[in-house]
Amino acid sequence: MDESLVALQMLLGLEVGDILYLSSKTSGGYSYVTNGGLGPRCFKESTKFVSSKMKEYFDSDEWRTHIQGDTMLYRAANNSLDLTIDALGREKFESNLQSFRTAETIAHERCEAKTIFPCMNGQLHKVNDCYQMDQGCGYACLDEVALEL
Repeated sequence: MDESLVALQMLLGLEVGDILYLSSKTSGGYSYVTNGGLGPRCFKESTKFVSSKMKEYFDSDEWRTHIQGDTMLYRAANNSLDLTIDALGREKFESNLQSFRTAETIAHERCEAKTIFPCMNGQLHKVNDCYQMDQGCGYACLDEVALEL
């Protein structure tokens, strides 16, 4: 995802601050969902877990055949991204990628704890720091970090 964002940044002539983000959904955390007619609610994201039986299945020919189309699409998209990076200039791209990752680390350290997400500790916060639902969270803090960069 970082590489795609940096390629987009370079293609559109954006600043690094324009592509900074905070993740509103994390493994083991709480996420916001509109619950049809019942209104919004929070639910706990499952933690990442792969049992030995699941791992065995994911290593099987049956699974590889099942996801063959997805694998082809992923490879095509990844190849296209690599060609785009080459066209942009790999050295310049790598420099921009490193700048983005540094900025993203700073943004995470400064903004994660003080951002009010729609779902924190399982509680729904109707007044939060997101543009819409759980999208664009922490934008004010991210803008501050971008100005400092």
